[in-house]
Amino acid sequence: IRNTAILAFPDGTAVYQDKLFLTPDEVDWKWETGEELQVITHPKLGRFVIATCYDSEFPQISALLAKANPSLILVPSMTGAKGLRRVRFTSQARAVEHFAYVVVVGTVSAKNPQDTLDVGQAVIVPPQEVGFPDLIAEGPFNAPAVVTGDIDFKLLHSMKPK
Repeated sequence: IRNTAILAFPDGTAVYQDKLFLTPDEVDWKWETGEELQVITHPKLGRFVIATCYDSEFPQISALLAKANPSLILVPSMTGAKGLRRVRFTSQARAVEHFAYVVVVGTVSAKNPQDTLDVGQAVIVPPQEVGFPDLIAEGPFNAPAVVTGDIDFKLLHSMKPK
């Protein structure tokens, strides 16, 4: 069993990213880790990656991201309140480190099957540089919502260090 993020495109193609770093619970459940960070290239988005939840928190991921040079990092998450803050803040660090946009999305629910509260909040974070807003969008804390925002890839690509 693997924790796999699935990203589907309008043309029917899909990208699958297995989680690279397991939580202690996932280790106890005998889940398997993924083997590599998939780098997806899109004509409008540029290069992007998926760093599932806990993956966003590790220095090793940052080293992989440096090689990938993404314009966008997607961070799907299912975690509790403390985990949500860790994922949010480390994802913001990835935006700064890699001069990339980061989109964090989380599940929200009263209880999951293990009776652990899921807490989520969607956020779209730009690189923290002159010319970019501090925050593009932020959803409500722990409530279902559709969160949208404008991401300026043209500006990013014009300013992104080589």
